[in-house]
This record gives sequence, structure tokens and C-alpha cells, in this order.
Amino acid sequence: GGSNVGMVNSNFEDVDDDQLQEMDARERDEAINQLIDTINELSHIFKQLNQLVIDQGTILDRIDYNVEQTVENTKKAKVQLKKAASYQDNGCAKKCIMILMILNAVFSFMLFLKYKSRG
Repeated sequence: GGSNVGMVNSNFEDVDDDQLQEMDARERDEAINQLIDTINELSHIFKQLNQLVIDQGTILDRIDYNVEQTVENTKKAKVQLKKAASYQDNGCAKKCIMILMILNAVFSFMLFLKYKSRG
């Protein structure tokens, strides 16, 4: 009778060991699957971050280009302003205007005298 009891206990221990190993394997499998899910989520986050960096780089390139264009246009405007100032300060233009004003006054006076003598 006693040998049967020992054999039954040995079978239960074998079953318990098998169940424990199976439970350990399941837990490890679940942990590995959870790790895979976490890595996939992290990969997705890095892809989104990469896209954001690309978008920001494009925006910075546009800003840089616009700043360069502004500098160029400002230099051109400075040249044009200098030209305009030189035309404005041109003594010849002032002399011509003065001569035309004097001639206008002279001719107006002559017309006045002509119509006064008739009337």
C-alpha cells in the first residue's frame, strides 16, 4: 500500500512541475509580447518625431530663404534711395525749374501788358 502512495505523490509532483513550467512559459510569453508592443509604440513615436523634425526643418529653410530675400531687397532699396536722393539734390533740375518759373512769369507779364494795352 505504501509504495502506491509514493507513486501517486511522485505523479502529482511531476504534474505540478509541468504546470509551473507551463505557467512560467506563459508569463514569459506575455512579458515578451508586452515588450514587443512597447517597442512598436516607441517605434511609432520615433517615426512621428522624425516627421515633426522634417516639417520643422522645412519651415526653418523657408524662414532662412525669406530672410535672405529680405536682406537682398533691403540692399536694392538702399541703392534706389541713394539714386532718388541724388536726383532730388541735383542742382541742374532746380536751375531748370527756376528758369521755367521765371520764363512763365515773364510771359504772363507780357500777356498782361498786351491785353492791358488793348483794353
